[in-house]
Amino acid sequence: MTLDSPDLATDQKVGGSSPSERAQVDGPYLLRRALLLSLGAMPEASAADPGARARCMESCCAYACRVQTYVKRRSWPEPGSIPDVLDMFRCELRFYQEIAPEVGVRAPACYRAEETAEGTLLVLEDLSAWQPGADPAIAARVLTDMHKRWEGRARQNWPWLRADGAAIDLVEKLFDRTWPLLAARSDLTPSLRAIGERLLGHIADADEIAARAGVPTLAHGDASMLNMRTSPDGQVALLDWEDVSSAPGICDLAWMLVSSVDSGQWDEVIAAYGHSAGLAEVLPAAIVQGLFSLSDTPVGSEEATAWIDRIDAACSRL
Repeated sequence: MTLDSPDLATDQKVGGSSPSERAQVDGPYLLRRALLLSLGAMPEASAADPGARARCMESCCAYACRVQTYVKRRSWPEPGSIPDVLDMFRCELRFYQEIAPEVGVRAPACYRAEETAEGTLLVLEDLSAWQPGADPAIAARVLTDMHKRWEGRARQNWPWLRADGAAIDLVEKLFDRTWPLLAARSDLTPSLRAIGERLLGHIADADEIAARAGVPTLAHGDASMLNMRTSPDGQVALLDWEDVSSAPGICDLAWMLVSSVDSGQWDEVIAAYGHSAGLAEVLPAAIVQGLFSLSDTPVGSEEATAWIDRIDAACSRL
């Protein structure tokens, strides 16, 4: 999990008329084929017909123009910032170009993915009509299915995935600046105060322990309910892949629990995931991110109370 801010993005919805009957029947297949060809995943077809790539991209864009889409623009981050060091925006671009077609979980369809002089540009399927969030137990099963699929293979398939410990020095400095403000809060519980003091100066250690908590796999990196949507028939989609990485899958579960799941549901959600091996080892790193989020909430607010309850629940499992 890494820090992000809405002001780093300009996201727009653009739409058109409903897809034609033919597009509804043939569109998904043609779209997938167009994406594969346009991204070079079918080199033999491109070699046999040099114009295939351009025509398929044109077909892909034409299909996108007939459906509701979501335009996500990211300006290049400030050099030396956390998003810059982690190369977050380019990672999401490459996720949609290389990983999404075979990831095995539902993600928004991608109609366009490219770098521009100003930053990155994605034209994605608009899922705003879907229900925000997901049932936590169902989301846990979605995550564990993805983690099992790519266990031990993610970095081999995509060597550009984020390395362990990337930008941790910047995160540690940020925590050093943030903790005094948190420590001064009147709503901080004794367990939160204790864990904050324990983590101060040891963020890199917590990150290193988390990286060894299990076999690396493809990890979403920010699997909170804010980044999930549920379709009318119950399908769960994962959004916002800027933090995609190779890491122990239990890291995704830990952050979903700390960020989004009422403490009374934790046992049920962990059971749905299938195991808790490594959870105690990765929770300190998730708590760091939880404390950052808590620092952005007003003292005594409902949101702050919810964060404190979930972080307390994490502390009780260490």
